[in-house]
Amino acid sequence: MVTAALCTVLLLTACAEVNPARPPDPPVPGTARIIDWSLRTLVSVLPDRTLAGQLFIVGVESEADGRPLTRLDERMRVVIADVQPGGMVLFGGSFKDVEQTLALIGGLHDASPVPPIVATDHEGGLVSRLTSSGGVPATRIPPASVVGRAVRALDEEGFSLAEELGRVMGRELWALGVTMNLAPVADVDPAGGVGAIGRHGRTFGDDPVHVGRTAAAVAKGLQEARVAAVVKHFPGHGGLTSDSHDGFAVLPTSAEELRDRELLAFALAFEAEPLGVMTAHFSVPRATGNDLPATISPEVKRMVREELGYDGLIVTDALNMRGLADIAPEPELVVRAVEAGADVLLKPLDPVAARDALLEARADGRIARATLEQSVLRIFSVKEKLGILGPRWAIDTAAAAGDLQSAVETLGAPEHRLLVERIIDLAGGSD
Repeated sequence: MVTAALCTVLLLTACAEVNPARPPDPPVPGTARIIDWSLRTLVSVLPDRTLAGQLFIVGVESEADGRPLTRLDERMRVVIADVQPGGMVLFGGSFKDVEQTLALIGGLHDASPVPPIVATDHEGGLVSRLTSSGGVPATRIPPASVVGRAVRALDEEGFSLAEELGRVMGRELWALGVTMNLAPVADVDPAGGVGAIGRHGRTFGDDPVHVGRTAAAVAKGLQEARVAAVVKHFPGHGGLTSDSHDGFAVLPTSAEELRDRELLAFALAFEAEPLGVMTAHFSVPRATGNDLPATISPEVKRMVREELGYDGLIVTDALNMRGLADIAPEPELVVRAVEAGADVLLKPLDPVAARDALLEARADGRIARATLEQSVLRIFSVKEKLGILGPRWAIDTAAAAGDLQSAVETLGAPEHRLLVERIIDLAGGSD
């Protein structure tokens, strides 16, 4: 993959004018340094329009009613060609059956000027996109609460079980061409109780050490299967009794309490080097000193980068959620999220208008080119690690999103189902 990024320059410049900026100096010998230099060179010559588009992961859905598409329509093709998004996110309705899913994801790659990440939420339990339609014979992953109990039952050995579950999830996602999982959840339930997330079985428990280590194990397994893990919902949604899907929420936690519980769980999850972390749409005023939702709060990004030393992708939660909708119009929220340090903007309602807002902010100096370059460098580094950036991307993706027989053999494989049965048995039953 050493020459992958430079070859992609040719792919992009065939249809777009490059930025005339001077590329970085050649690297000193060493594979990692050469790859880094190649990616920096690629980013340095891309036009602002391409850089801005790469910050978005767009929803694949119809314009009329917002329902997930099962096949790529002309409107979506036009949006992808125009915005040049860094990726697309699929929801349960897009996974109708195996053959249809492979065709849809193959079509997303064909329509994309830049090799895209294909993401979904596949936590297990309530949030299990692969199995929600019933048409894809994937393994039914148990809720995080069940996994948490099973891990506890085995003590230290339990984390190996969680890691193997992550590999199972990753293999089945990769078999369909999905290369990013917006999971696992590293939220911690309130001590001795459950919050808005935990009520649906979406947390590993109420002990931050147990939660963080379990999330790290699942993330490690996912990434061993070449699927990027995105731990969520930073700085910790678990203690909330309200849901940011429904409206603006406030976590009344002090800075000390946040560090001792929520941030501890994320710090432990980060030990697995997940490729992304998702920020949430609620505020923590006693810890940050302001009422801004985490997604647009520079203080929250400071926690990620400086306090916890994390340098992977910072991904926003979906921009169409009501936790943000009442704060400002979407184009303004997009700009404020980037100003606050977000690298990836998830599921804008209007991808074209959102991209244009970034370009306008770039033109008037509100957002520096260096800010866009840094985020795209992180995005391209993830794509390079996953093997989807460069001259072999179509071939590599075809191994996942083009081989029907391989997908059918992988999805719901007997050994995968046996692992889940063991987890449920250790947990004392499924929720």
